[in-house]
Amino acid sequence: MDVILKSRSLGSFRLTPVKESDVVMSEKEFYEKIDRSILQAKEGKVIRQKDGETTEDFVNRMLCTE
Repeated sequence: MDVILKSRSLGSFRLTPVKESDVVMSEKEFYEKIDRSILQAKEGKVIRQKDGETTEDFVNRMLCTE
């Protein structure tokens, strides 16, 4: 169930329940994850889409690689 908050000066806000599948992390965790990803890219630990490869095939290949 959503909850609506109304403020005269700031407008309206909707609160929605967090689901198990939602990812919730701190700002610190977020930036640590970004830093790890940048390091992986610098080390060449990336999966690139091949010339002529469809997006669907690329995504399927990525999912099978992990």
